[in-house]
Amino acid sequence: MRRLRPAFTFANVTSMVALFVALGGTSAAAVAIVKIPRNSVGGVQIKPLSVGNTDLGDGSVGPTKIKNGSISASKLAGDAVTAAAVADGTVGSAELADGSVATADIADGTVGTADITDGTVGAADITDGTVGTADIANGVVTGTDLADATVAIADLAPNAVDGTKVLDGSLTAADVAAGEFLDGTLSTVFFQAPADLVDGANQSYGVFCPAGKVAISGGGRGDDTLSEQTILTNTRPAISAANTEPPLAGQSYTGWRITIVNPAGGAASGVRPEVWVTCVG
Repeated sequence: MRRLRPAFTFANVTSMVALFVALGGTSAAAVAIVKIPRNSVGGVQIKPLSVGNTDLGDGSVGPTKIKNGSISASKLAGDAVTAAAVADGTVGSAELADGSVATADIADGTVGTADITDGTVGAADITDGTVGTADIANGVVTGTDLADATVAIADLAPNAVDGTKVLDGSLTAADVAAGEFLDGTLSTVFFQAPADLVDGANQSYGVFCPAGKVAISGGGRGDDTLSEQTILTNTRPAISAANTEPPLAGQSYTGWRITIVNPAGGAASGVRPEVWVTCVG
């Protein structure tokens, strides 16, 4: 009798595998999953982009799992970042939207001049009465910064205005109060009558300061050598060449005026009255 030899074909193997799966069912598959060792799945075993939100447990992603610089604004939910989450000193002006910082967000006394862009602070931003002399650098306030007629004597501290604060040549007679003397240049203007005061006559003479100066004193006499033969009947200040009346109380003046009499029977000739005024400015 011929001896039987095992002869397994592809069909035999396939049918036996199908029979095994059919008999084992899902329990066979479950056995296969349970047999995966712990920590045996690493990065190389995970298909790229195959891990989704549903695969991550709450709190499973910490700072060490996030690449530096990889989180953009679009990844953050509204109000997701609190002050505790921001490192001190790390927020710069580039991170802030215009108008996003209010007064309540700034600690008192923390904003210095280096933090303020030139020209950004207007009058409406400054509380009345809060800017003192110490806050103003020398030479920064010009006439265009002051409203006309707003600076009064009461605004000036004693001795606050000296020569360095006044523009050279800017003060005129109208700026000087009567009886006040400003440290300026003193000069004297002298006048002598161009013709003799005849015997028995009387006449008034005046002399005045140049434009821009005020008078502080004056005087006169009947003549250089014959003064004793004349009578000086009037010597006083005069407001101006256009108005030779004497100044009122508190009023400044620019000239001096005298009246000389040559009595009858006195000097027949040679009497030439003289008058002078002392000016400052």
